[in-house]
This record gives sequence, structure tokens and C-alpha cells, in this order.
Amino acid sequence: MKTAEITRISPREAHAKMQNGAALLDVREYPEWLESHVPGATLVPLGALQSDPQRGALAPEVLTLCRSGKRATEAAQTLTDAGVVKAFVVKGGIEEWKAAGLATQKAEGGPISIERQVRIGAGALVLLGLLVPRLRAVSWFVPCGLIFAGITDFCGMGQALAKAPWNQPHGDEKERSCELAREHEEQNKAQS
Repeated sequence: MKTAEITRISPREAHAKMQNGAALLDVREYPEWLESHVPGATLVPLGALQSDPQRGALAPEVLTLCRSGKRATEAAQTLTDAGVVKAFVVKGGIEEWKAAGLATQKAEGGPISIERQVRIGAGALVLLGLLVPRLRAVSWFVPCGLIFAGITDFCGMGQALAKAPWNQPHGDEKERSCELAREHEEQNKAQS
């Protein structure tokens, strides 16, 4: 099966599309969203979207955004393959959005960033391996994992930490993304 071509648009083009009714879907993890997000964006982490593409059915056109573009491309492909919406990828993600001088905001509270959690966890495991002779192998395993993460851009520790209970949206953020998906689904049924 051939996958559909995904259209990439600049942050300025995305901003213009949002003014005309397109929805912005942020597919990063909750701690990343707390650090900086676009006002009006809906948070649905990539894993949740892949499990239920209907959560991304927020408007007929959905713009996907992550940190730099990789997860947003996967999200747009998921939405396109499921036939849910017409999806676009915001080139360069939140980093390019900020560089373009477009508005972002920081949420109050929440956990520290996944990257900081990985650094704390990796440091703690290396220290544990150095202090406890039976766990010396851990001191070798962690640096190898970090090198692998640097080369492949996949961090298993980061993926595991992102699923930890303290890194999950709760209350208003989680309920809001579900409400928007239900509203869009009801609108689609009414139009049919």
C-alpha cells in the first residue's frame, strides 16, 4: 500500500490556516507541552493519536506540530491513513514556530521536561552502578543507551518516562482534547 504524500507548511502558513478554522494538534508529550505551546493548540500525544486517530478529528484541516517535525509527520500520516482529516505538518515544529516570532505560552505547574528526567535518571543509574559493585554493568549500559539515542534519535528511557503517571495530562487538558474530538465527530454525522 502506497502512503499519501504529506504537505509541509511553514509556521506562518499554519498560523494563517488557523485563522481560517484549521485546528492545531500538538503531538508532543505533556511535559513538553507545558514548557511551551501554541495558544489554541490541542494536546494529543503521538502514542494516543496512533491508538485512536479519531482524537485528531478536530476540524476538516488539522495541522500537526511537535518539537522539530518527526513526530508531527508520523501523526499526519496516521490521520491521513485513517482517512480522518486533511493533515498538514508544521515544518520545524515548535522550534521554528518560535523562530518565526509567533506566539507561544508556558503552562503553570506540571512535571519537569522529559529531557531533564532522562539526564537525572541516567546520572542516577550510572552512580548506582559505580556505588554498588553487583550493578557495575549499569554504568556501561546507560552510556551505550545515550550514544544509541544520539545516533538514532530514539531514547527508550525518554519513551518510558513519557508514559509515567506524573507525565500524563490530567483534568482539563485531557478532557478538552476528548471533547473536541467528540464535537467534530458529531458535526460529521450531522453533515452526512
